[in-house]
Amino acid sequence: MTEKVISTSPNNEVDDAATLIVRNKIKRLPVLNNEDKIVGIVLRKDIMNYLFLHE
Repeated sequence: MTEKVISTSPNNEVDDAATLIVRNKIKRLPVLNNEDKIVGIVLRKDIMNYLFLHE
């Protein structure tokens, strides 16, 4: 198992999530709340859809 999980929070911007995904070469990014509970997952596909559907 991974010791240090790369994650984001619901308050972070899409750009920040995209940067984490690209820099860490991952396909899925867990979204954790203040209590470190998973509240969602951001996929590469989600980022691409956001970028190209919001032009």
